[in-house]
Amino acid sequence: MTQTDNAERLKELGSGKIWKLLLKYSLPAVVGTVVSAVYNIIDSIVIGHAIDDPNVVSGIAVTFPVMNLATALGMLIGAGSATRVSIVMGQNNKRGAEIILGNSVQLTVLIGVTYITLFAIFLDPILRIFGASPNSLPYAREFLLWVLPGMVLMNLTFSYNNVMRATGYPGKAMYTNMIGAVMNAILALCSSSDSIGASKVPLARATYPCSSQPSSS
Repeated sequence: MTQTDNAERLKELGSGKIWKLLLKYSLPAVVGTVVSAVYNIIDSIVIGHAIDDPNVVSGIAVTFPVMNLATALGMLIGAGSATRVSIVMGQNNKRGAEIILGNSVQLTVLIGVTYITLFAIFLDPILRIFGASPNSLPYAREFLLWVLPGMVLMNLTFSYNNVMRATGYPGKAMYTNMIGAVMNAILALCSSSDSIGASKVPLARATYPCSSQPSSS
């Protein structure tokens, strides 16, 4: 990444044709959104086949509102950071953009640790509010206990990817999501392939690779 390359990308954002910029920046964002949805689909498919029990998939479905809430917090910080970075980069204030990125990382980690702690303490009541039954609650709890620690990494990905797009690199932001989706699918399949038919063990092992999933907005 050279200074000349950065200057050309900033010039393009300031003087390029609107329809070309919309296509260039919106299509990778759409692909990233679709890829982020694939994570949950992979979880349901792999775990549903690994354990022959409808309560397993039911338990995973109950956790989606919790994961969506964490995703929303990551999008909040990522979208706000990208907007501020776009403004200061338009003013040729590179130092200001670096400060905003650093603040967004700190805020992401702080909020992530806070909600993970709260979820861990009040996990069962939260899952019951979202509809977990006595049969699906153990699976939902186990799934989230593996996924929760990785949500901080997921939210950091939101911040970095949004800022990456705002500074003129929508393709790189899309590729990071695609790499994560492929790795998630491969690791989830490998984690559960040798333990299909067991009770809860495949659930924990199959969901572990998903705990560090990147997402996109």
